[in-house]
Amino acid sequence: MKTSLVRNIFAIFGLISFVFFISAGSYLVYKTTFGNTVQINKATKKDVKFILNWCELGDDKIERVVNSYVSQTGFTADHLDAYLIKVKDIDIEDLSHTKTGKWYRGDNLPDLLHDAVKFSTTFNSETPWFLNNDEILSSDSYIYPWYIGCNGISPSSVKLIILKPNLNLIYFKSVSI
Repeated sequence: MKTSLVRNIFAIFGLISFVFFISAGSYLVYKTTFGNTVQINKATKKDVKFILNWCELGDDKIERVVNSYVSQTGFTADHLDAYLIKVKDIDIEDLSHTKTGKWYRGDNLPDLLHDAVKFSTTFNSETPWFLNNDEILSSDSYIYPWYIGCNGISPSSVKLIILKPNLNLIYFKSVSI
């Protein structure tokens, strides 16, 4: 009787393990094949709300998503996501009221942020509508760095929010290699 109980416990544990590994394997296969596709111009206002909330401008200022590009995600989380968002009037004064971060004028960036901008614009071939390096590093652009990840002192992952207040446009780029 004791042997049959132990055998049943091991059989149940084996079945649970089998189901788990089949489920995990199926999920990984799906995420690396059918569920991992490039999405161009499919983003909605709901998809980009986080961008304006991160920089504390508020998602109520979103008029529409003009362009979007969401790449396939590599097994090591390599990706390129970019959005162009038309917003309602944003006053330069709004930028000084953020509590968690800071907006920087494009022509007056700290060295690390300057390098992060350069890093992010090296991937503009997939997003020809995105600002180039010179357009971002101008006096009429404002950059809100949400995240800069480095290998040593060189950026290898960035999340940047770029505002062109005279055009009422917000650009967002998330790149990781």
